Amino acid sequence: MWIKNTILITLLLCLAGFSQAQPVMPTGSFYLEAYDMPGWYMTCVPTGNRRIILVQGKTPEALWLVDAPFAGNAATTISLTPEVLPGYYARHAGWIMYTDPSAGADQYYNNDASWHPRAGLANPGDSTLVSFENNQYAGNYIQHNAPGATPIEFGTGSGLTVPAGQEGRATFRIVLPDTSRASNPKPADKTNEISIDVGEISWTPGEFILTNGGTHNVFFGTDEASVTNATIAEPLGTSLYEGLDVNNVILDRLEYGTTYYWRVDEVNIPSKPGTSKGLIWNFTTELEGYPLEPVQIINVTASDNPVYPEEQEPNMTCNESGLDVNDMHSTELATMWLGMADEPGQVWIQYEFDKIYKLHDMLVWNYNETPPGETYGAKDVNIVYSLDGVTWTALGDTVVFNEAAGYDTYSANTTVDFSGKAAKYVKLTFWSSFEDGLYTGGLSEVRFSAIPTRATEPDPEDEDTGIAVDALLGWKAGRGAAEHNLYIGTDVNAVTEGTASMAVLQDVSYAPVLELARTYYWKVDEVNMAEEYTTWDGPVWSFSTVQSIVVDNFEVGYDDSDANAVWVTWKDGFGNESVNGALMGYEFPGPYLSTTNYNGGHSAPIRYNNTTASYSEVKAQSEELPIGTVDWTIGSPTTLVLWIYGDLGNNAATDRLYVKIGSAKILFTGDISKPRWMQMNIPLSTAGINQSNISSITIGLEKIGSAGGTGTVLIDNIRLYREAPALPTEEIWIQAEDAVSITTPFEVFTELEGAMGGQYIGKTNNTGNNTTSSPAPDATATYTFTVNGGVYRIDCRIITISNSDGFWIQIPEITDANNIKVSTGGNAVLTGGWIDGNNMRPRGTTWHWAYLCSNDNNNEPPVEFILPAGTYTLKLANRDDGTMLDAFVVTKVRDL
Repeated sequence: MWIKNTILITLLLCLAGFSQAQPVMPTGSFYLEAYDMPGWYMTCVPTGNRRIILVQGKTPEALWLVDAPFAGNAATTISLTPEVLPGYYARHAGWIMYTDPSAGADQYYNNDASWHPRAGLANPGDSTLVSFENNQYAGNYIQHNAPGATPIEFGTGSGLTVPAGQEGRATFRIVLPDTSRASNPKPADKTNEISIDVGEISWTPGEFILTNGGTHNVFFGTDEASVTNATIAEPLGTSLYEGLDVNNVILDRLEYGTTYYWRVDEVNIPSKPGTSKGLIWNFTTELEGYPLEPVQIINVTASDNPVYPEEQEPNMTCNESGLDVNDMHSTELATMWLGMADEPGQVWIQYEFDKIYKLHDMLVWNYNETPPGETYGAKDVNIVYSLDGVTWTALGDTVVFNEAAGYDTYSANTTVDFSGKAAKYVKLTFWSSFEDGLYTGGLSEVRFSAIPTRATEPDPEDEDTGIAVDALLGWKAGRGAAEHNLYIGTDVNAVTEGTASMAVLQDVSYAPVLELARTYYWKVDEVNMAEEYTTWDGPVWSFSTVQSIVVDNFEVGYDDSDANAVWVTWKDGFGNESVNGALMGYEFPGPYLSTTNYNGGHSAPIRYNNTTASYSEVKAQSEELPIGTVDWTIGSPTTLVLWIYGDLGNNAATDRLYVKIGSAKILFTGDISKPRWMQMNIPLSTAGINQSNISSITIGLEKIGSAGGTGTVLIDNIRLYREAPALPTEEIWIQAEDAVSITTPFEVFTELEGAMGGQYIGKTNNTGNNTTSSPAPDATATYTFTVNGGVYRIDCRIITISNSDGFWIQIPEITDANNIKVSTGGNAVLTGGWIDGNNMRPRGTTWHWAYLCSNDNNNEPPVEFILPAGTYTLKLANRDDGTMLDAFVVTKVRDL
C-alpha cells in the first residue's frame, strides 16, 4: 500500500541473520540527502546537460517524485522524476547520472531509468535510508562523489559494484518536505526577468491551512536579512501583509532590475502546531533597458581625421575590446579611437544599428590614454539620432562627458539618457576636449541599451519540432504593446515580408489551424498607435508539427488489470464466439499485450477463429482511444496507417484482414502469414468515410471462402498522417536455407521452432570468426536476387544466442564504398569489401528482425545499397557462432 508522506517499514530477515528495514518510497515529494554529507541533496540541473549533482540545501530542484517503472516489476521497481522537470527521469549513461525525457526510440531507456529501492547500504537497519540498485545492472547503485558541479555517478564510474568502505556514497536519507509551510511560490523561487507589473504573488497554503483553515502573514522587501528576521512586532522595513485569508498579495508596480525577497508564515488554528515560518523566496525584475550586443551595431563611421590611423578603428569603440570581465577599460591605444581637427565640431563618430531600437541609455567610457592623454577625450558632445540616416533629431542640449581615469581599471563614468527615443542611427559630434585649445574627440567604449519593445520568448521555442497540431502559440510581449499583429504561414518569405495570414490580437496567445508534418514560420509585430514609433517588427521564428497523430499505439492506458485490459476498450467476441470469433489480447493472467512491437513497447494481439464464426473482429470507440475525438480532420490528415504482424500459423489463403471506418470496409492486401511488420495505408478519401465524425474503428479477419482458419495477428501504431510513409515497392524474401551454395561451418538446422519453412542456417559452437579482419573465403552461404533498381536495405530474421549477433555480408558486384551508404548519410564502413554486420539490433533469443548495420557499433544506422536494375549475389560469411538466420528481406527504400 502507498501512503502519502509516510515511509512504511518492512522487516525482512536477511541471510546474514539480522533485520533490514526495507524502505517503501513515498508517493509525494521528498528529498534525497547524502548519508555521509548531511545537508547536501541529490539535485537535478534544469538547464545545460541536466546532470544530477549534490547541492547544499533543500532547493526545489532537489525534490523528487516516484513514478511507475519503465522496466521491471512495478511492486519492487520505481523510476525517479524531478519535481521541477515533469516527464524527465533519473537515468544513467556512461556511468554518469542525468535526467532525460521520455525515451522515444531509445531502446535501452526502460532499464537505465528503473531502480530497486534497497535498504541503505551504509546502515541497513535505518528505515529512513535508501540505496538505488539499477534494474539493468544488478549490484550497481546510484552514488555520489564530491559536491557541487561534480556529477553523481552510477556504479563507481566504471560499472563496478560499490567498493567496500564506500557504502555511504551509495546511501541516501529520505527527507520529507515540511508540508505545514507555504509552498509553490509564484513567481517561482529565484526567477529572473519578472515584469515590474507582476501584480500578484501567490503560494500554496500549508496542509493545516488547507484542511483546517488559518491565515497568512507575508513579509516583502529588497533586503534578504530583513525579510528573514522580520516579525509582526518588528517588520524591519519590510512590507507586511498580516492576517490574510487568501493565498495571494496584489503588489504595486515594482522597480526595474531589483531583487525582491518574500516570506509567507502560516498562522495555523490553535489546535495545530503554531505559526509555520516560511522559506525565503526571491525573484528579480526585468531591466529597464537591455544592452545591445556588438553584433547589433552593424556599421561605425567617423570623421576623416584620426590621430592614430594605423592603430585605431572607429568600431573599436563598441566591440568590447579593452574591457575586462569587470567592464573596466585598459589604456591600450589600439582598443580606442581618437580624432583631431582645427575647429570645434569637425570630429564626429556615428553608429548604425541592425534595426530600429527604442533606446534607453548609452554608457560611456571616455578616451583613456595614460596621462596626459586622458585629457584628449570628449567633453562637450552634441548627440543626434535618426530612423533613416537622413532626417536627424537632437537629443536635447549638449551633453558633458566625464573625463577618463587614465589607468587600466577605468569604469564607465557617463550615462546618456535617451528616454525611449526610437533610432537606427546615433551620431556624436565633439565640440571640446579636456585640453584647452585642443579640438579632439575620442572614446574608449560606448554601450547602448534598448527598451525591449519586440516580442521575445516564443512558445514553442524557435526551430522546435514535434509540435502538436492543436498547439497554442505564446510569446513575451514587447513593452508598451497595445496589440499584437501575428503573421503565420509555411512560406518564410511571406511571413518576413508581412504578406502572410495575419491575426490582430489583444492577448499574447493564439491558436492557429495547423497541419501535420509542416514547418511553420511566424512573427509578432508589437503595435501601439499612441506612440511616436507605432510598430516594432518581430523576429521570424519557426516550428515543425508532428508527423502523425496517434489513434492508438497500445502504450497508454492499458495494463494487466481487469479495469484497463485491452479488451475493455477494444470490444471482441468473448461470450458470442459462434458469431464473432475474435479475442483481443492474450489469456489471463497476462500479459495481455505483446512485447513484439513496431515501436514503443507493445502491440495488440487479435486472436481469430473463423472455423465456426462468421467473422472475427474487434471494435473501439474513437473517444475512448488516445486520439480522444471523433473529429479526424484536425491536422488535415489524409491517410490512416496501421502496422500488422503476421504469424506462420495463419493461412493467407483462407482468411484476410480488413479495417472498417464508418461504412467503409478496406481490405488488407498483404500476407498475414508473414512474421514481419507490414504497413497498411487507408486513404481517408475512401467513399463512406466522414472524417469529421468517425465514431469507431473496427479491425477484423474474414473468411475468403466457405471455410475459415484460426490464428493471431499483431496490431500496432495506428496513426493519422497527412503524408503517409511510402509503402515499399519491392520486397524480396530469401529463405536462408535456399542458398545457391553453403560451405561449412554453416549448416542447415531444424531444431528451433518458429523458423519459416521449418529450416534455418547457423554454425556449431566455437566455429565463429569474430575478429575485425575480413572473413576467410570458405564458410559462406551464397544467394542470388533480382531488383528493379533503386536503394535497398537488408533485414535479417535471426536469433542471437550468448550475445552473438552478426555475420559478414557482401554483394560482390557492389564493392565501391560510394554505393554502400548508411541511412543517415555518408559511406558505410567496409572491411576488405565486406560489411561487418556485427551488433545487429535488436538482439533476442527468439526469432526477430534486425537490420544490417555497417560495423561494430550499437547505434549504427542501417546500411543502404545502391543497386541498378539487375541480378546480384548476396554472400553471407562466418562471424558469430551463436547467430541463427531464418530469412532475409531485401527492401527498396527509395528510387535512385
